Amino acid sequence: MEKKRKKRVTYTSDFKESAARLVIEQSMTRAKVGKDLGVDHNLIGKWVKEFKENDGEAFPGNGKLPSKDQQIKDLQKQIKVLRMEREILKKATAFFVNHGG
Repeated sequence: MEKKRKKRVTYTSDFKESAARLVIEQSMTRAKVGKDLGVDHNLIGKWVKEFKENDGEAFPGNGKLPSKDQQIKDLQKQIKVLRMEREILKKATAFFVNHGG
């Protein structure tokens, strides 16, 4: 007999944040929030942890990074561009010095 797979449920960022806030701000237990919302208490605990670790900027959505991580990624990209530009300028400077330009 073939086992039926449970359909994976996805929750919105607002839903996760609201659940985490119930635990943090309203001092409700994870079990109570989980039961009220129909979500496993362990998942509620995971959301609370993620919410606390990201200073309230958790759950950015699929494929999106939290703002701090996105900022780091953008800065790394900018550093790469600046390094390439610096190398081009070095080569141009060397060219003009060597060719009397």
